[in-house]
Amino acid sequence: MNQALLSGIASKAYDKLLKAAESKQPIAVTGLPDTMAAYIASKLCADTGKKVLLISGNDLKAAHDAEDGQQLLETGVACLPGGEIDLTRGASSHESAWRRLEALARAQEGDIRLLCTSMDAALQRMGSADRFREETIRLAPGDRIDLNDLIRRLTAMGYERVSMVEGKGQCALRGGIIDVYPPACSQSLRIEFFDDEVDSIREFDCISQRSLDSVEKCTLTPATEVLLPTVDAEKAARRMRDAIERQGGRPDARELDALFGFAAAAGGRRGRAGLLR
Repeated sequence: MNQALLSGIASKAYDKLLKAAESKQPIAVTGLPDTMAAYIASKLCADTGKKVLLISGNDLKAAHDAEDGQQLLETGVACLPGGEIDLTRGASSHESAWRRLEALARAQEGDIRLLCTSMDAALQRMGSADRFREETIRLAPGDRIDLNDLIRRLTAMGYERVSMVEGKGQCALRGGIIDVYPPACSQSLRIEFFDDEVDSIREFDCISQRSLDSVEKCTLTPATEVLLPTVDAEKAARRMRDAIERQGGRPDARELDALFGFAAAAGGRRGRAGLLR
């Protein structure tokens, strides 16, 4: 923590703000220079020991606030960007989605002291924090879990099953090895099994596919914010299918991908045929 910078403010206005922070009520502050909001929020974190949610006017300002907060507090700062839930995996950037999921994963671990976000992101509907926590998988060498069950759970958590992991949100099964790239991790992970026991966990490079350093444990967080029970996911997929058919016939290939992707992310992969029955 940058104590020298954070100790440089003393005023009656800040004293009032500090007292208001004890009330646990939202505080609206206006008339500050652009760089002061993050400074005030960081100082409140330091002085009260409380977690602070800083809501700015837009995502760009929130990102700048997070950068400033990181310089001041050094740890425990994150930015939650806005974004729409994408039911397909088309050729588009998922960077905003990965950043949101990383922030949510850190929040559930209690790793965030200052969370910077925008008004649009704060108003966006989100999934259940309890379900996000329940779906998170923690593994360490010596743990026992069936490989096929782990792959099933990963696809139900929104991971795209591929032949070779090349980016975030993907998983692959090769013999007794599962490769997976959680959105909240800086590197993809290679989990090697001996029968149903986790033998080792290593980071690996997606480009060269070469294994890197071993890790003592890993946390596999969801790769989607849409986490519904299987029954609810199937009902939602059927409603989407029926709505498309009412507009003029059976879904085309792109619409099938949307239905398939939604049900897979929300409740497990059953294939296109199952959705069209």
